[in-house]
Amino acid sequence: EELRRVSDQKLAWLAGIIDGEGTITMFATKPREVVSKKGKRYSSRGQLYALISISNTNDSLIVEARQLIEQMGVKCGIALHNNALFVRKKPCWYLQVAGFRRVGEVLDRVSPFLVSKRPQAALLMQLIRHRLKTMDKSRAFGPRPSFRDDEWLMTQLGELQALNKRGPE
Repeated sequence: EELRRVSDQKLAWLAGIIDGEGTITMFATKPREVVSKKGKRYSSRGQLYALISISNTNDSLIVEARQLIEQMGVKCGIALHNNALFVRKKPCWYLQVAGFRRVGEVLDRVSPFLVSKRPQAALLMQLIRHRLKTMDKSRAFGPRPSFRDDEWLMTQLGELQALNKRGPE
């Protein structure tokens, strides 16, 4: 329990970083044909991914955000991207929190402190709760309904993506 304690001051700082340097989103991968390690071919209907990402050229900012997120008990990854196409661009650090439960846990903690990305956080939390409730785990090896057939989810996913493009009204 002690590990998961993060002060409101630190959560507010993290929320500010997400507001200014981050993205809160969900996206769907495209359906495609997959070949297993044993050579068996099957069709993937695509998957849904919930994601919080933060990008910045200052590595200490990314490291601090990572420490706070991990202090909450949530795993995240960081990577350095060197863009060779743009000679004048600095290398950029990326932090990502991926997965319904991980993203949900971070948003539960930082949402009260978000300002500009509060609408995205609220909508993504609704999408996560809906998807976790409607996923049928009992039919893991048989045909399952695709998230693409869920009209409400697809409408809300489109709204989230539009919000990310235009920002709050």
